Amino acid sequence: MADGGQGSSDTHYRRGVGDDQENEKQRQEIIGLSKFMSSNEDLDFSFLPLNHDCHELIKNELIERKKTRILKLRSCLQPGLLHQLRRQFNEPLNKTVTVAHVDVSANTGLNSEDAGSLGILLRTWGAKHLDLSECCLKSQDIERLCKSCEGYEIKTLVYANNTVEAAEMEAICKIVTSSKVHQLHLQNCYLNDKLLSRVEEDHYWKKLDSLDLSYNRNISSVGYQLLGRVVRESSIMSIRLADCNMTRDDIFSFQRGLGGKQVDSLDLSYNDNILRPMNHELEPPKNIKKTDNIKTTDLGLAGCNLNGDTLKEMLQSTFEGEISSLNIRDNPELGQDLDTVAGFLTRLKISKLNISNCGLTKTEEDNFIPMFPRVEIQTD
Repeated sequence: MADGGQGSSDTHYRRGVGDDQENEKQRQEIIGLSKFMSSNEDLDFSFLPLNHDCHELIKNELIERKKTRILKLRSCLQPGLLHQLRRQFNEPLNKTVTVAHVDVSANTGLNSEDAGSLGILLRTWGAKHLDLSECCLKSQDIERLCKSCEGYEIKTLVYANNTVEAAEMEAICKIVTSSKVHQLHLQNCYLNDKLLSRVEEDHYWKKLDSLDLSYNRNISSVGYQLLGRVVRESSIMSIRLADCNMTRDDIFSFQRGLGGKQVDSLDLSYNDNILRPMNHELEPPKNIKKTDNIKTTDLGLAGCNLNGDTLKEMLQSTFEGEISSLNIRDNPELGQDLDTVAGFLTRLKISKLNISNCGLTKTEEDNFIPMFPRVEIQTD
């Protein structure tokens, strides 16, 4: 029973077969396991073998709590269960239950009817954050969700670890615009230049505040220039491009597309090819002006194979403005060039610095930290 999940062999319970006494026993087991996994703020049914009869169980738990921060339904939903749950929440219950965040990730069996019901449940509960990671929805399922929550504001949409092709991207972009999504997460979705080109053409992401495209490794320098223009022409102020296999040329292309726009936060961490110049040069191309340098106050360069000289060169040639928060953790070579690092960083107006796992001994850390009396330094 503890293994649960969608692959459970408990076919009697899943099919609703067996006497009422056995079903009630297993229902109580699910309630017990859920209470064990849940907290005061969150209700968790993840990986438990829920069948169609469990919609009332979920409803009762939500009503008992009244306010739930996160409803976790990861990898536990059978096709049709969300539809049954939606029917449980009629008008008299609308004002008695609120859920802030709904996580239905890793449910690969959801259908269009479930997707439509999910949109209605978001409205009913007042939920503003939705996680659809690893759900493998088809474009028509996403469009059904879009239609059911059209005009309803969704602050955060997570659609990570899904294969996104043209039809799915079109449907996702419809949700972004119709539901006024603020934060969009498309990590590891196999995005490419062609998909980004369509986004730029139709200005789908114009009103986004935050964008996470980490772990998408099929974007070329052409795509990064497109992405820079998308960010420049939008409200996006926070962008994460961690572990995208970016080269220095990709950085320059993104920089060129941004055209000098300032963003609050930029995370380029774990791009360990970031110093590899495809054109065999570290200096910016001549058509990039100093005024086009990337302007940000919060910069992530963790795990980028940096040493003292390359960190200094990167910050001087590519970035501009007052960087107040700098994450350079997991660059072990920095500890071998501590004087260069310290000498350069003391001239910046940094208030937060992460140097965890940078090859510093305890003695070196003790000598390094007093050099930055006004800086919050993280070393572990």
